[in-house]
Amino acid sequence: MHLVSVRDDNQAKIRPFNPFRDVGPVAELIGAAFGDMLDPAGRAVLQEMRAVARWGPFLLPLHWSGFGGMGSAPGFVWEEEGRVV
Repeated sequence: MHLVSVRDDNQAKIRPFNPFRDVGPVAELIGAAFGDMLDPAGRAVLQEMRAVARWGPFLLPLHWSGFGGMGSAPGFVWEEEGRVV
């Protein structure tokens, strides 16, 4: 599959989730959008994502198996002007 930018100026695009840089922004978006609706398990996952984001790129590979044991990133993000939205 080949992903292309939605706009020619490359300001907005869909791209594969990068665990090294996207865990924190995705956790913040989930918290803002769904934080008050999450059950205890969902709040625990959100808290864990935030902790992983704070650990930085050195410890993330050790923890990556906790994301379902997937060998690749779980999905895609939408990026505008260098920010995950």
